[in-house]
Amino acid sequence: MKRQIYIFVLVLIFATCTDLTKRDKFRKRNTIIKANGNFTPRCPYDNTVLRHNNDTLRQLVVSSKYIFTGKISSVQKRKRGKVKGSVFKVYIRRVLKGDVNFLSDILNFETRTFNSSNRAYILAESRSVKPRCAGVVRRGAALFFSRELSYPLKLLVDPILSNIDTVRKIKSIIKDLHYQPRPPAPEEACEKTFCRWGAECVSLGDGRAHCACPTTCPTSTAPVCSTAGRTYRNHCYLRKEACERRLNLRIKHEGECEAGDPCTSVTCPTGARCVSTYGQAECRCPRSCQRRKPVCGTDGKEYLSTCHLDKHACDNQLNVTIKYHGKCDPCSEHECADGGVCQLNEVRSPTCRCGPSCDLIVRPGSAVCGSDYKDYPSECALRRESCRTRQQLTIAYRGECASAQHPCDSVKCGLRELCTLDARGVAVCGCGVECEAIVRPVCGTDGRTYDSHCHLERAACLDNRDIRVAYAGPCGLENPCARASCPWGGGCVARHGAAQCACPVCDATLAPVCATDHNTYGSECKMRMHACQEGIKEGELRVLYNGSCQTCADVTCQGGGDCVVDIETGRPTCQCNHNCTEAQESDVVCGSDGQTYPSQCELDSTACREQSDLRFAYKGDCALCDGVQCSFGASCAAGECICPTDCTGSAREPVCGSSMQTYPNECELQKAACRLPPPGTLHVIFYGDCKDRLAVVPPIAMTTTAMTTTEAEEGSTNVAATDGGAPDSAVCRDIRCDFGASCEVGADGYPRCSCLFECPHDDEYFPVCASDFRLYTSLCAMRKEGCQKQLELRLRPLDLCKGMEVRPCGNNKAMLDPTTGLEIDCGNGPHRQDCPAGSYCHITLTAARCCPKNDSKVADEKKSHCSESTYGCCSDGSTPATGPHEEGCVPSTSCGCNRLGSVREQCDESGQCSCRAGVGGLKCDRCEPGYWGLPRIGTGHAGCIPCGCSAFGSVREDCEQMTGRCVCRTGVQGQKCTVCADHRRRLGPNGCSDPETGGVASSCSELSCYFGAVCTERTGGALCECTAAPCPDSDMNMLVCGSDGKTYESECHLKLQACRTQEDIVVQAFGPCKLNELAGTAGPLRPSSPIQFTQQDDGAASKSTRHLLNPDKYYNKYDWTKKETSSDFDSILTGQKFKGSQTATTATVGAVGALLGDLCAEDAECSALAGAYCARGGCVCRRGFTPTLNRKACVEQITQETTEEYSACLSEPCYNLGTCIDLPGSTYTCLCAGPYTGNNCESLVKDELLNAYIETPSFDGSSYIRLKPLKAYNKLNIDIEFKAFSENGVILYNQQKADGTGDFVSLALVNGYLEFRYNLGNGVLVLTSLEKISMNEYHKVSAKRYHRDGILSVDDMEDVVGQSMGHLKALDLAEDAYVGSIPTNYSRVFDNIGTRSGFLGCVKYLRIIRHQVTKKLGRPDSLVIAIENVRECQSNPCMSIPCTNGGTCKSIEGSVTEYTCSCPIGFQGANCDERLDPCESNPCGYDEGLLCDIGSDGGHVCRCLFGGEIGSNGNTCSNDVTVIQETWSPQFNGTSYIELPPLEGLGKAFRIEIWFLTNRFSGMLLYTGQSNKAKGDFIAINLVNGYLQFRYNLGSGIANITSPVPITKGRWHRARVSRAGRHGSLQLDHHPTQKGHSLPPLTHLELTLPLFIGSLPAYIRPHKMSGVTSSFIGALQQVFVNGNPLTLYSADTTKCSMIQDEEHLPCATTGVTKYTGPPCGDGLTPCKNNGTCIPLLNEYKCICHDGYQGRNCEIEKVNVEMLNERSPVNFDGNNYFSYRSRTSRRNSGARGIRYEIKFRTYNDSGLLMWRRKIGVRPRDFIGLGLSDGKLQLIYTDTDSKDMNSATHEDWFQSLESKKRVDDGRWHTATIRRRKRLAMLQVDDLPPVRGYSQSLLVPSKSNPKLWIGGSPTLPLGLPAALYSGLRGCVASVKGNGRHIDLNSPIRPTTVLRHCN
Repeated sequence: MKRQIYIFVLVLIFATCTDLTKRDKFRKRNTIIKANGNFTPRCPYDNTVLRHNNDTLRQLVVSSKYIFTGKISSVQKRKRGKVKGSVFKVYIRRVLKGDVNFLSDILNFETRTFNSSNRAYILAESRSVKPRCAGVVRRGAALFFSRELSYPLKLLVDPILSNIDTVRKIKSIIKDLHYQPRPPAPEEACEKTFCRWGAECVSLGDGRAHCACPTTCPTSTAPVCSTAGRTYRNHCYLRKEACERRLNLRIKHEGECEAGDPCTSVTCPTGARCVSTYGQAECRCPRSCQRRKPVCGTDGKEYLSTCHLDKHACDNQLNVTIKYHGKCDPCSEHECADGGVCQLNEVRSPTCRCGPSCDLIVRPGSAVCGSDYKDYPSECALRRESCRTRQQLTIAYRGECASAQHPCDSVKCGLRELCTLDARGVAVCGCGVECEAIVRPVCGTDGRTYDSHCHLERAACLDNRDIRVAYAGPCGLENPCARASCPWGGGCVARHGAAQCACPVCDATLAPVCATDHNTYGSECKMRMHACQEGIKEGELRVLYNGSCQTCADVTCQGGGDCVVDIETGRPTCQCNHNCTEAQESDVVCGSDGQTYPSQCELDSTACREQSDLRFAYKGDCALCDGVQCSFGASCAAGECICPTDCTGSAREPVCGSSMQTYPNECELQKAACRLPPPGTLHVIFYGDCKDRLAVVPPIAMTTTAMTTTEAEEGSTNVAATDGGAPDSAVCRDIRCDFGASCEVGADGYPRCSCLFECPHDDEYFPVCASDFRLYTSLCAMRKEGCQKQLELRLRPLDLCKGMEVRPCGNNKAMLDPTTGLEIDCGNGPHRQDCPAGSYCHITLTAARCCPKNDSKVADEKKSHCSESTYGCCSDGSTPATGPHEEGCVPSTSCGCNRLGSVREQCDESGQCSCRAGVGGLKCDRCEPGYWGLPRIGTGHAGCIPCGCSAFGSVREDCEQMTGRCVCRTGVQGQKCTVCADHRRRLGPNGCSDPETGGVASSCSELSCYFGAVCTERTGGALCECTAAPCPDSDMNMLVCGSDGKTYESECHLKLQACRTQEDIVVQAFGPCKLNELAGTAGPLRPSSPIQFTQQDDGAASKSTRHLLNPDKYYNKYDWTKKETSSDFDSILTGQKFKGSQTATTATVGAVGALLGDLCAEDAECSALAGAYCARGGCVCRRGFTPTLNRKACVEQITQETTEEYSACLSEPCYNLGTCIDLPGSTYTCLCAGPYTGNNCESLVKDELLNAYIETPSFDGSSYIRLKPLKAYNKLNIDIEFKAFSENGVILYNQQKADGTGDFVSLALVNGYLEFRYNLGNGVLVLTSLEKISMNEYHKVSAKRYHRDGILSVDDMEDVVGQSMGHLKALDLAEDAYVGSIPTNYSRVFDNIGTRSGFLGCVKYLRIIRHQVTKKLGRPDSLVIAIENVRECQSNPCMSIPCTNGGTCKSIEGSVTEYTCSCPIGFQGANCDERLDPCESNPCGYDEGLLCDIGSDGGHVCRCLFGGEIGSNGNTCSNDVTVIQETWSPQFNGTSYIELPPLEGLGKAFRIEIWFLTNRFSGMLLYTGQSNKAKGDFIAINLVNGYLQFRYNLGSGIANITSPVPITKGRWHRARVSRAGRHGSLQLDHHPTQKGHSLPPLTHLELTLPLFIGSLPAYIRPHKMSGVTSSFIGALQQVFVNGNPLTLYSADTTKCSMIQDEEHLPCATTGVTKYTGPPCGDGLTPCKNNGTCIPLLNEYKCICHDGYQGRNCEIEKVNVEMLNERSPVNFDGNNYFSYRSRTSRRNSGARGIRYEIKFRTYNDSGLLMWRRKIGVRPRDFIGLGLSDGKLQLIYTDTDSKDMNSATHEDWFQSLESKKRVDDGRWHTATIRRRKRLAMLQVDDLPPVRGYSQSLLVPSKSNPKLWIGGSPTLPLGLPAALYSGLRGCVASVKGNGRHIDLNSPIRPTTVLRHCN
């Protein structure tokens, strides 16, 4: 134990009257001498002088000559005669009074033995020795008084104890000053102020404190390491950065930071985490977890958080990791309505899909065969199954799969494989799509647990095994279902610990079977489900045969066979009992198959055996009709032509005849053809209704007459010739495209379904709501979306997409069922009913109800009601009956006729409603093909509007149902496909062609015929002949208006005219073209004619998106309330003259262009019409022009009174006060005024003196335009057209506050994507473009916001929409807006935008809230504040995007050709095209144990090979190897090899390092490739003639890189190869790196073969360019791939077979042996004491066993444990001890309370220390304990108890440490309580401070200190403190004094010590 040191202050007072007589006997010494000895003097002090007043002390000091301070070492008694005295040995400290030189002369010196230092002392003698030490304290200062100078010194009085006040009094007396006690120092303001982040507290002088950061730091070098792992020059620099950046940085240790982390080389078990404590790594399990986001483990169980999973895995030592983030089965608690199915989206969130359910009642003939070779009852069922199984199912063909030849019939798939059709319709076998990321465990019959039934099915398919579901839940005996068996294939489900059987669940697949109960079931599964539900015993019901159940009543036996039922199968079969006798020659008959039979009996017998539809044709030999050709539809019978007379038995198969009439079947057409007088002909145009034809496909003439001329034969051969852009009818004939797609022939000659939609622009905006609850601009847009996504989209009420709640019938009441009194359900449920007359079915998401119609028609009051008729009303209440008992009434069943499309609500007996013109369907609920606009009936249209699509320019005859827009062919545009995209071309029968090159077609291959005409080649060329029959005359014919402006008697007459003239004439409207027109007369246009172009109701726009429409386009609409009258048109046509009109004749093939009235968005779309322009969304004539009769042109209007030329200046074409002058030919010229120029005076003269403006601004990354704050409170529209030269840049930014907080809006380029961001206070919404924008190309962008909704449109990409979270919807912008860049230093601003880069590019057009910013930039503008460095967009060297690999290009100012590239990390070069290898320069040194890797930031990272720590020099590894796996170095004999698994992740780049030693100059080190047939990609590392060679091939040419120096035999070498894209490198040992590259363009590497080392097996043929010619002879130490070592060879390595299974890799051949050479060979190991030698190239490293150390393990460790303290006291939670708190009373109030406790514990709770009555109030206390493993300091807030007693709030305060201390290690806790301050510090961590509301006044009492617990504690403390400590306490200090733990006060239990 250390000796205690006591220091005294002595004042020696020498008499001034004594002269020094012996100065020369003493030596001078220093004035101040420190005493270093440790002595405990006796009690020689006298304090009687201090008890008197100050005058006594003053007299004594005045009479003294010397005063100095010192220390008494010893005291000796001396007697001189009768006088007794004492001699003091005093060590001098400090002289207060007297001559220093005299004092130094009497000094003596002695030498200390322990450090050889000299000490100065003096001897002083007192007059007497007092018998006792009354009133003297043991420790203190002493005062001496002497009257003479002698040796020893004579003291006037004995030494007097003193203190600081006494010394001050003496100094005051010496200076002859009156002593004035110092006033108490005022309380410093910084004393109660705590500054964070290293700041310093500065007192402002007025009682306030301020925390200031250090401004300057000394330049001296004293490096320190921060807790963040960074090294600073000195402590000041650390505090300065911590304060400026507000970081909680502390000094971790002195000196530079160490690069190594002990946890990097530690692999903890699953769930545990590595913790570094005092440089030691330790794996710990989580102790407590908070409930956060759930996760699903690999064991199939769900955990509350990742921490809970890790804790479970660690505590139970299980290998359980995270399988999915989120619940195992997110759909388990998610219910779907309306028949939906719960599925997971991209982020594993449950979503309802596949709804609503299909109709339960299936219409006959609606079955379809799917592409998966399964039958479905309807198309809806197939769609739902496709959605449910997430397969891309399509319809193979209509009808059951057995009804036609399915491609899957010819394919035999493996066990559990499924046959499906690919995109080309080819049958392929597969295992279906990937399963959902979901866990619904099932146990398979193989005893394995699968995540779900889908995973089981897929595993069975992939493994080609028959695995079934044994039961639900995981496998194992703990599952009750493991011992249960369910009948009928039902599934077992464990519920409440018991097994329950559930009946089978079947899918929608249709595979009918007939069961033993003679009932038909949809599939075998449904039969088992029925048996299970009905409780039938297993085995009592089985399948008889596949297919529907049949009886003999259902079977018709052909050929007179008899039907009998098979006893075994139960299937009816036909038996043939014909007994034909020998036939005579006269009995010969001809069958319908063209074969001759001996007799009728033989024919019937053949028909019975084959069960074919073989019938009797005629009597006689079939050869009688050979060579006989019948005309007019007649057929040959026995050599004679006979017309068909009876078509009763013919099936209904409509055919379209050449007369454009539809016949029920071909027989009826043949009957009609026979009745036609010659030369009239009638033949089949195509099979089907004439209304369903496709105008683009030329009809195929299938003539029923005998074609006898050569021309006719040639015409029939060329009739199938099609236009180049049209699909081949033969190829697409049997192709049925789904979702509205059209069949076309691709470039490969195969048919394909394409989405050929051309939807209207915003002008025709008519929003619709789809079943995906998205709002589409039109029905066409919705169908296009469904076609592209192969998704069935159906219309839904518009309110659903507006976010409004839709209630059936709105505010009206739904109709009630009179029998039940409930609302009628008209949905798809089991209680569905038809709506009664006068109502309609309103379907919403939740219900479907019948709602009464709001009929606006008012009945004629004069018309009598049906109730007044003779026989009353029919059941409908409106129709009068014609006889009793409702005679003459339509059946009372509800027809449900569509109120728009039907003429009346009644229907006929078949349920067919009476439809309006152009309307079809059973309920008149759809437009016929070729018509559109069902919702527009009643708004000026009597029926559906004819599409009027140009036969020459459209793909098909029908059009978009909501807008009437046609689907145009390539190169054709316009509403009706009448305008060529290239206006220099003209639309004709052969598409858009040059009008100058037209002429007579020489053959039918150059001519396309339309409207049923047939091409015929004659002398002189080819022509189209119309062979259509005349149209019938009927009173039912309806007049139609053609697109040529003429009125036709009927649609048939119009088509006949088009067929004859081959003009592009289509129906434009029903009725005459003029209101008062008779045939051939002229009149005004009909209001319902197509000149009233398509418009939408303004109210149709969605409430939430109407603001996003273009305001100009939205409000400038046609006034539909205005009706045209005849007088209006008469006044226009008065006195008109038409010029240039042409009339097409029969001999002229008229090519029709655009028509007036076509929809348009700009004038360019009307340029094909002379004198026309675009106005109000349609093409109309300009001022001074009038339309022609056929509306194909606008002609100049010339009045009768004058013939003057048209004045061009009437249009005022000159701008900026320019003067217009008319010129001949209706032209003009402008005389410009002032500084303007241009054809129309529209441009400003480019002169700097005239304030030149900028047309197209250019930004260089730092330039910007400053704008006023945008007024975008509710909405914001940004339209911009720009091109960029860099992938990052700010385009527009505006914010609320200057520091970036608050609201903001930005438009910027971020990593090549365009991002539109805004924050309304609810959080940031980011809308990102779907694709990267192209550099150096102009892009049109529109960004719009209304309240919380936003839309981003980029070019032709799909719109990106989003909605901000929360309820705030206003955008507050107060700061100035910027375009191009933002001059600010706030990082928050750039965080808002997403990039720090400025915009680099040009802006052609910028419009913000209807204000065009870029219009003549530089002129005075109300929005623009300032322009900085913005120039005109000119030729820029960055336009070519020269900087690659993400580099940023910036042009050099003043140059148009020079630029600089700012390269990202990892690249260099002028264009950033050279990839840097950070390890190329060996930054980690040449230590073989160090590896260099590429870090995440592109830089290098050094790490030790075997887990050691990197030394302080940064280029060596320490000997502390913590993780090592001993492996052997393989040796190869020239024929052996090692086979490793295929390498993964090497496609884009890789790094391979290999350590080798060779005994031959040539050989293969490493090889892997794509194919074993000497082709494909590969990697090869070879030795070639003593040099190392690296080769690789990416598919477009090899790269060959060779080392610059040769290798050395028998020496270890290190080779490093790398590749990134096409570029590669090779480095051998420390020599320079060699580089090379492969040929372009391929950059990706494909590898499938295993990795071979040393040689190749016989079945592997290396690539012929790989350079592999011989095998390797030598040894390998290590092979690293991307920094990870490969396991090459060990004692457990398997032997390679002929073709090795990948599961058994790595393997080695028998020729691979263990290398035994240096540096670690057998008998050569340098490691002593059984140490393990690890080779490191030509060096080695020894791994020592416990007890040894050193480079070669030659030093034995000696465990020396030094204990500086006594054994710690043990506490078991039930024992505690009390001690005297030995704090100093002197000045205790100023210093407060301070304790230091050293302890250790594994428990996370318990009381460590407790002390009461620390203040003047009885309740004041301080306590220290553990809560949740952390230290917690609690203390009384003396004012809080009084203040919060009524509210029962916490009356104390607490501080908690940031570090856990329950780790069993020794920790030191320091607590302090002073005034308002409370502090807790653990070890060397930063202290935690707290403050009370009032000052702590310390108590003068000395209460007990309790350690380990307390007998009594107040109520209300934390629960963890009421338990005792379980651990050890080593020491306790109170205010710096040790407390003896072995001496407690009256211990109640035995004191025990810890080990």
